[in-house]
Amino acid sequence: MKKEKMVKRKKVLGDYEKRRLLECAASFENLADTFLNIPGQLDKGSDRTSFVLERRLKENRLLLAEHLFEMADVVTEVAQESVGVVRVEDKVRNKVEKALHSKGIEVISMNMLYNRNKHFQLLVNMKAIGESNATTEEIGEILSTHFDRKFVPVKGSVSMLHQKEECIMFEEDSKYHCLMGVARAVKENEAMSGDHFAFKHVEEGNVYMLLADGAGSGEKASQSSKTVIELMEKFIEAGFSMETAVQMVNGVLLASDEEQNLSTLDICHVDLHTGDCEFMKIGAANSYVKNGDLVEVVISNTLPLGVFYRVEMQHTKTNVGNGDFIIMMSDGILESINLCEGKEEAETLDAIGKFESMLSQMRYESPQEIANLILSYAIHQAEGEIKDDMTVLVLGIWENSLHF
Repeated sequence: MKKEKMVKRKKVLGDYEKRRLLECAASFENLADTFLNIPGQLDKGSDRTSFVLERRLKENRLLLAEHLFEMADVVTEVAQESVGVVRVEDKVRNKVEKALHSKGIEVISMNMLYNRNKHFQLLVNMKAIGESNATTEEIGEILSTHFDRKFVPVKGSVSMLHQKEECIMFEEDSKYHCLMGVARAVKENEAMSGDHFAFKHVEEGNVYMLLADGAGSGEKASQSSKTVIELMEKFIEAGFSMETAVQMVNGVLLASDEEQNLSTLDICHVDLHTGDCEFMKIGAANSYVKNGDLVEVVISNTLPLGVFYRVEMQHTKTNVGNGDFIIMMSDGILESINLCEGKEEAETLDAIGKFESMLSQMRYESPQEIANLILSYAIHQAEGEIKDDMTVLVLGIWENSLHF
């Protein structure tokens, strides 16, 4: 049966809940308009300090208004969200119920959903009967057999059913899985790194690598990059778009009392169902995608967060597959191998060529080994000196052995 004939759209929220959310969104918009319409008192004839403070206040009001508008958009999207409900044929349902019953599992209800990312999910209410010891992974295997697509319990699900009814969500397994490697070095004479990173594996096979490099080094740089990464993680978990999340994080840095509160931000998003890969760079160093002997370079020419009111983001899309590696790094790595400063153009091009050649010839199959090698290479090129914080993130992609 074709998907388009199987799927019917259904509202996630009832009319009352939808109306309340839209009222909240309207309140955010009204509040944003209020901030935009506050009369300014900028007077170039006044003393410089008063003028600068008034201008900063106006900029902060504009930032707050923009964030409120973005919140209104997010709430409106949630209010209007719908989900595809797929009818499970009686014949299939009966076979599933019989198979699970033989394992000591009673099915109370079963619904198949088709989410906004165009992947299937199964929502099953069930409970154990008798002395059943079936795990949710085993239940997922039974479901996979009858639906001709591999289902696995979502992250955080109970591992084993008991005689109390449970509602378990099973999601369509992704085509690929991944592993990550990290190698780091702290600038000489500093107690902490100014680089922070995160690896987020969220539902529906979406993986994010985040790397932030705070301006300077030491505690101040560390605090800036830590704030950026922690906020981005929260926005990702809440379902914000990357563009909205980046603009809001930039607003936080601009609203800070700290002068020159800057940080780069490097984002890589991989869809493990399709292999689609997107980089979003804000002042970040080059990244690389290694496919066998081929090395694709992802270049950045943007300024970091905390410089301007609106962030310029550089997007690059590519595709990854079985055995590919994604390599992200902070500026300290490139500076150590003389790709950024202190060299004539010919010498810089030669250094670039040697580094890319080294990446091309690597035969390691472990992301951690690759990260360690790149860090060692950078330190060796800098003759053992660590003049800046260094961080290397490597993500390896492999095809799942069992995929319907």
